Amino acid sequence: MSEFPASVEVVRSLRPRGGFRAVMFDFDGTLSLVRGGWMELMTEQMLTVLRDAGSQEPEPMLRHRIVQFILDLVGQPTMRQMERLADEVARLGATPQSPDVYLRNFLRELKIRVEARMTAMTVQGEDPERFRVPHAIPMLDWLQGRQVPCVLASGTERIHVVREARALQLVPFFGERIYGPGDGHVFSKRAVIEQMMHEWGIPGEQILGFGDGVSETEEIHRVGGIAVAVASDESGGGIVDPIKRERLIRAGADLVIPDYRDALPLLHWLSTH
Repeated sequence: MSEFPASVEVVRSLRPRGGFRAVMFDFDGTLSLVRGGWMELMTEQMLTVLRDAGSQEPEPMLRHRIVQFILDLVGQPTMRQMERLADEVARLGATPQSPDVYLRNFLRELKIRVEARMTAMTVQGEDPERFRVPHAIPMLDWLQGRQVPCVLASGTERIHVVREARALQLVPFFGERIYGPGDGHVFSKRAVIEQMMHEWGIPGEQILGFGDGVSETEEIHRVGGIAVAVASDESGGGIVDPIKRERLIRAGADLVIPDYRDALPLLHWLSTH
């Protein structure tokens, strides 16, 4: 596949499938950097909780283990990570707080960061490009111009995704096709993909997926689609995060990219093969 630009890492050879007919995107870390740094924040909070619960594990090992189970659950509702934290506290013989409490504590701290970035865009006139994964707009323009339906599916609650996507000027590319937990509805990336296949009458192999989480990567791979790992380090500097890269490859990623700098030639190739 020498046709691919140097920034695109080909993990698995792609068999011809007649192009793609729909695209699913994750949100945080895949299109949006508004919540950039969330994993570091979650890691520090979990580290404190487990220390208070009596963990004697050396800090480097404990920190590494926390990062691993956070990454395992990226793309699923954030509550799943808090449930895992509660399980870890119980294993230490301590009494965990409700996962709801852990989630509220995390979201309270995250909100401070998010609101500062939202204010920068909506009040102070900051260019939204600063808070998007680089070069996302030309790629979305290309897809929209060819009338390829695009779906946004996030483990973050939908109400927040819509608000942040609007500030990032991404909503016009998705319309009502923005999905996430909330309003009492059960959410999963699998359900979104199955809905795409049913509503549009397309086979799984003609779905293209972009994501930085294990969940969406596994689900796109499961139905035979093309899984593109957006292994951005979320700094906006266009660097591949080696931990993300490794986990997404194990989850079934076919291609790995740092951002969308070379998305147009990539999309052109994928749409003709």
